[in-house]
Amino acid sequence: MTTQQIPKEFEKSFLPPLQDQESLPGKQWRLDPPPIDDVTADGKPYKPAGKLEGRKIIVTGGDSGIGRAICLLFGASQNALTVSRA
Repeated sequence: MTTQQIPKEFEKSFLPPLQDQESLPGKQWRLDPPPIDDVTADGKPYKPAGKLEGRKIIVTGGDSGIGRAICLLFGASQNALTVSRA
C-alpha cells in the first residue's frame, strides 16, 4: 500500500498568502459616443414582449452597468421596480 502526500493547500492548517494590491482592478472611461439605452442593435426602439408583466423586482447596483440595463428594461415593461445603489 502506497501513501500519497497531501498537498499543503489541502491541509487544515493551510492559510493562503495575503494579497497586496496597489490599486483596484480594471479601468473605467467615459464611453464615446455614449450608449443609447432604449434602442436595439438594429436601431429600432425596444418593445417589451410582455413576459414580465405584473412582476416585482429589486435591483442592487442599479446605477450603472448591467444593473442599470436591467432597471431600464424592467421599467419599460411597466413593472414595480426598486433600485438600490449598493
